[in-house]
Amino acid sequence: PNFKFPEVVKTIQIANFVKKYLVPSNKELENVRSFFSVLESVYMPYGSIKTMIGYEHTRYTTCYNTSRGILYYKTYENPNINEILMSNYNLDGSSLTTVDFNLNFNPLC
Repeated sequence: PNFKFPEVVKTIQIANFVKKYLVPSNKELENVRSFFSVLESVYMPYGSIKTMIGYEHTRYTTCYNTSRGILYYKTYENPNINEILMSNYNLDGSSLTTVDFNLNFNPLC
């Protein structure tokens, strides 16, 4: 993509503004929803960015709970929040592990 620096800075400023006014929760799912809300404030819908090879858009968003080993994600095709339990995968192996985000692992909402 052919980004201009001021546009990237503006995007970061919008996300920081939204994040600044979030109210933290004791419930993980509420915090995960808030995290995705921040990302959605700078979400790029299909057709909003034109490049020399076509259109770009936000294909997926993720966040990771490092203490519990849970990857939360949403995709362009599936806007529900899903989770992947990373303990189900051999992350200490010597080969690359891939996960298809288009599969519905554990939809949360």
